[in-house]
Amino acid sequence: MDIKPITEFLLWDNCNNNCKFCFQRKNPRLFSLEEQEQILDNVLRFLNSDEYIKGSHVLVVGGELFDRDRGFMLPFFEQIIEKMLSDDIDILYLNTNLIYDQTYSTMLKPVLKMFDANSLFDRLKFTTSFDIAGRFKTKQARSLVLSNLLLLKDDFPNLRTVVNIILTKQFCESVINEKFDIFHFMESFNVNTNLIPYIVLNKELCADRETIFEALRKINEQHPEYIRQYVDNMDLRHKRYLYACYPDNLKLCSCDDSECGHSVNFKKYSDDHEACFVCDLKRVFDL
Repeated sequence: MDIKPITEFLLWDNCNNNCKFCFQRKNPRLFSLEEQEQILDNVLRFLNSDEYIKGSHVLVVGGELFDRDRGFMLPFFEQIIEKMLSDDIDILYLNTNLIYDQTYSTMLKPVLKMFDANSLFDRLKFTTSFDIAGRFKTKQARSLVLSNLLLLKDDFPNLRTVVNIILTKQFCESVINEKFDIFHFMESFNVNTNLIPYIVLNKELCADRETIFEALRKINEQHPEYIRQYVDNMDLRHKRYLYACYPDNLKLCSCDDSECGHSVNFKKYSDDHEACFVCDLKRVFDL
């Protein structure tokens, strides 16, 4: 299988939330709307340059992109779509937290309509997040995400939404104690899920390795094919080029790989900082 490189753009850290596990909130890159518009121009300039490997996958993420009206986002995505139609971009990854109400209809929905009108949903990796702990400051914020997931299900039934869920202590215990059914969640909202190892920042959210794999074994008992596909996806070794964006430049800040070939960040999922999460997955499930 041809594993294409991923060029990732961290556009800005401006966000309407304050997740307990977010590293970006420690030293956030906060920019005005004028500076954000300049950043998008810089990204397009880079995609038109010889530095960009044509035919790559591209990821764009904040902060948050759709939590306020940004009129300049629509022409930006129009140009992204043009690059997808010409195959300069193979697959686009688009991340949003869905913790907003009015701008769902004024920002996110018009963008998704453009992708739908150009029959590009099969090449759009649309990703959001849902967590048992650490993400939602209020019950209203949690309910807002769930209601937006239902809107997406109704408005764009062909959109393949992926929901990232962090393997926090609280999530793992909810799975083990059968208080959260991941497969019922997926069916209810017409989504797939991706379980993300927790890079330890807040000890209250940190699960030990034994608890993490007890939860994953529980999921495997329910649906072995889910875990098999999950391990295969985690083991994909895309070459990643990660850029932190500024109004005057793009700063390459890709992380290194460990000796095993996986990102060094996978060694941060437990306190010992020695075991690689993906290697542990393959060993535990004999894959």
